[in-house]
Order: sequence, then C-alpha cells, then structure tokens
Amino acid sequence: PEDESEQESEGEMIEEDTPKASRKGVVLITLRDSPPYTLWNVPKLAKKPASGHPRYIQIRSYAFHPAQYLGYVHRRTAGHRGEKELPVLKEKEGVVDARTWEFELAS
Repeated sequence: PEDESEQESEGEMIEEDTPKASRKGVVLITLRDSPPYTLWNVPKLAKKPASGHPRYIQIRSYAFHPAQYLGYVHRRTAGHRGEKELPVLKEKEGVVDARTWEFELAS
C-alpha cells in the first residue's frame, strides 16, 4: 500500500479544500489492519465496485484511535456474546491495529 502518512496528509488537504456543506454520501469504514480484513482491499472496492453498485472516492485514510471518539464501545459484528467482552482491537504501543477510510459518493 501507499505510504500511510502520505495518505493522511493528502486526505487532510482534500477535506480542507472541500466545504462540508457540499459533501454528500460520506461513508466511514473502520476495520482491523490485519488479514483477513486487509485482503478486502476496501479502497479498490470503493473505486471499482461490482456491477450495479455506486462508486466512491477515497477522501482519506488514517489509523483509528478509539480514545478520540467519546463514548466509543466496540461491538463484534456477530453481536455481543454474553456478559464477557472479547478484546478485538489490540493496542500496540498505544495504537490500535485498525484503520479508518473516509469515502464520498462519486457524482
């Protein structure tokens, strides 16, 4: 993949240059930054979707930091499994192994 810091700075520039009121169809996708999730190649799926699905333009990509989202609680896709929460997002040196992509619906 491209240099992640380069993606972050490019995304920040695009976001600053695009008035938020003119943006529509914005989607945020956050996934673990490890297989099998990295094999999905989310940016490619957004750019070249299956027939009949809308195309999206990637605005930016950045490391996901749950502490920046007040009240954030992770829930497994399969749902809550009893009273015990399973640690899904693991921290390495204060960074969670997850990535967020921001896409905008292509016009």
